[in-house]
Amino acid sequence: MMTRRTFLTASGLMASGLFLPKICKSETLLQRRRPMKIIAVEEHVLDADLGKASMPAALAQAPYLPDWGKTVQDGYNLDRSRPQIEQNALINPKGFDMGEGRLKEMDLAGIDMQVLSYGGFPQFALKEQSAALNRAANDRLAEAVAKHPDRFAGFATLPWGQPQEAVKELKRAVNELGLKGALLNGRPSEHFIDHSDYEPLLAAFHELNVPLYLHPGVPVQAVQQAYYGGFSPEI
Repeated sequence: MMTRRTFLTASGLMASGLFLPKICKSETLLQRRRPMKIIAVEEHVLDADLGKASMPAALAQAPYLPDWGKTVQDGYNLDRSRPQIEQNALINPKGFDMGEGRLKEMDLAGIDMQVLSYGGFPQFALKEQSAALNRAANDRLAEAVAKHPDRFAGFATLPWGQPQEAVKELKRAVNELGLKGALLNGRPSEHFIDHSDYEPLLAAFHELNVPLYLHPGVPVQAVQQAYYGGFSPEI
């Protein structure tokens, strides 16, 4: 029977770490047994061609974008107790990695699978380029997923400024490439997603039974001024 004395003794040993399982430095969180699979969905990657095509328009609408992490950054947050802010120069190289480097960090963090999606603002690419750029980016994403199907899945990027082309690309991305849905980073165009122009696209999501991940993006400039005017560009 456990007495008060033996309980306090055991508690002290546990607090000192003597009763905790010894984990080798080389052991990752994934190597420990867990009852539940951890799938992360807020996992962005970058595409050089999409970025080059869309960034001029994105910067025109949101000139503060380059200021991210310029004066406020946490560095590497070892205890993972709060969100991490790093400069773009540190973040962007990781965004292009859809292979071994990303898998290594997933193992260290205990992530079983990531659902990859393109960051940036592909909807700002010129309309005459948009459909081809998004198709090529989805092909590259699907290729990365196919190399590690037990670790990666993907959300498609779409030519949002051309709703009919977006319907075609969504169906191709899901039915042919095996992607799991699509991500929208902010406004799709001058209208929001509830505009009648997007009814066929929303119907396609319903027909395919796949999700549309709505991610925060660039507010219109009137909203930027009303909410953030007077603050530093980084805010």
